[in-house]
This record gives sequence, C-alpha cells and structure tokens, in this order.
Amino acid sequence: IRTEISTMDRDEFLGTSHFGIGLWMRNNWGLWTGSRLSKYFNNMGIEHPDDMSGLILASYYSHLTKTKFNLDSAVSYYIEYWKKTPVYDKNAEPIVGYSQLSNFFNENMRISYDKNLSGRVYVQCTIGADGQSSNFKVVKGVNSLFDQEAIRLIQLVENWNPAELNGEKV
Repeated sequence: IRTEISTMDRDEFLGTSHFGIGLWMRNNWGLWTGSRLSKYFNNMGIEHPDDMSGLILASYYSHLTKTKFNLDSAVSYYIEYWKKTPVYDKNAEPIVGYSQLSNFFNENMRISYDKNLSGRVYVQCTIGADGQSSNFKVVKGVNSLFDQEAIRLIQLVENWNPAELNGEKV
C-alpha cells in the first residue's frame, strides 16, 4: 500500500483517504471525544477532527514520499481558514432528509452498475436563502460520465432548507 500511496499526488491521497482511514482515525482515536491526541491538537489551535486527521495524513504522506512537511504552516492554514469561515447555526439540508435523498438518487440514476468502476463524486453547490440550488461544481470526480450524472442528479433536487446564521436564513 505504501507504493500505491507514493504514486498519488498529495491532494489525491488526502482526498481518497479522508473518508477511509481518516474517518477511522477520527472515530477510533477519539478525535471527536476529547482524547489526549485531540487535546494535543487543541493546544496548537486545531479544533476540528477533520483537520486533525488531515494533518496526520499529510504528515504520513510526506514521510512516505520523503517530502518536507511544515506543521506550523499547515496549522496556520487551518486556523486562518476557520477565522474566515462562518459557523452556521444550521446547515442547509434537503427538505426530504438525507435518507430519502439517497433513495431519490438511486431511483433516478441513469448509469448502470459496473463492477470494474466505482467511486464517489463530490459536488459543491450554493443553496440560497430561498432554498434553491445553483453554482454546481464537481470538487472530486471519478470520470466525466459519473461527474455529469452527479451534477444532473443534484440539479433535480428542487427544494432545500437553507442554512441559518444568527437566526436568519442565508
């Protein structure tokens, strides 16, 4: 597996490992629940478990590829990111809920199953205060066919509950 990782670029490794080994780390190393490791990160100014596992994975990638990893710079990046990012009282979500949204996607998907090709497509979009979605963008794709299908499916979702910030829909 080390050889496979070292053939990936840094962003590819971090993107593919976030929901795999990264999720495992967050759950099993107590990054959500105040473990000693999470407190170590908290003392550096890193509060979110996703950022903690991201730093660990980036450091590991640098170790495997024998590239320099600047912890201070990486920590500064996360601290500055969260200073600029609003923390919503409530995130946008589909009116039907995520379980029904998943069912909707499965029922409306036009791509047939292929055991030789799989993956997840991550789509970013804007949900306005009126609950309408716009500005669709593939953040991490699989291939053009999967990516286009993911955009098509998310565009079919007509109504969302908008995010709320300071009690106002945004």
